[in-house]
Amino acid sequence: ADVPAAVRKAMAQVMDNSASDDPADLVVLVHPDNAATLQDVTPTGGQTIAERFQRFSGALVYPCSAVDTGFPTVANLHAGARYFEAQSVLTETDYSPKTGTLTVATSVICGYGLTLNGGLTGAFIKVDVVTP
Repeated sequence: ADVPAAVRKAMAQVMDNSASDDPADLVVLVHPDNAATLQDVTPTGGQTIAERFQRFSGALVYPCSAVDTGFPTVANLHAGARYFEAQSVLTETDYSPKTGTLTVATSVICGYGLTLNGGLTGAFIKVDVVTP
């Protein structure tokens, strides 16, 4: 299969579905074994150690062994990830009479969620590059 063409098509679909006009908003999650199928991944900046991973057609390529081999996923995390708070920012104090220490801390109870089902559909597309 033409892997770069299939991933570019998924990128275009995700951009259309999430009303994005910048491919830099996208992330291509790919199994490390398949990263080389996207493009030549040799360093281009002159560094041989600790150079950032290259982009593919403007999208960040994120190698992840949790991704199934042969099935890269294109995602617009800006549009598909949601931040929510169960409790807003709170400043708390704790006084220890034994040591005479006053501890001040700030906390928030919150989380992130992905709109994989419902909400913004199409912000994530799994690409099958194995099946012809």
